[in-house]
Amino acid sequence: MSGALRQSRYTRANASFIGHIYREDNMTSSTLLPALEQSKSAYYDSLIGPIPCKIDSITSTEPQDLRPSSRQQVTATVTKEVRGYKKGAKLTGWGLDFFPRAALRRTRYCSYIKPYQVQA
Repeated sequence: MSGALRQSRYTRANASFIGHIYREDNMTSSTLLPALEQSKSAYYDSLIGPIPCKIDSITSTEPQDLRPSSRQQVTATVTKEVRGYKKGAKLTGWGLDFFPRAALRRTRYCSYIKPYQVQA
């Protein structure tokens, strides 16, 4: 099967095909996207996989911008011991380093992070 034919087979009306993952282009409504909020459960995106944690605080230089970026400073506490991360340890990072639990999509062969927003 040629690459052009395979591309057209997997492309939907409101999505673009990237590798084997769909990226939704029309998900701009705040009601559709899961939100990273203070005192909610989330994951920390690490090289060994997602680390479960609870968000302690989110500070932002631009609170009206809900897109995850390096403008948000997030502090969280690890809720489950995973390899080198001890339960109760404090983590600090950007809004890009943390994501809400509802944004994690697991398939048989891989996991990926769906679009989400950050509410400071």
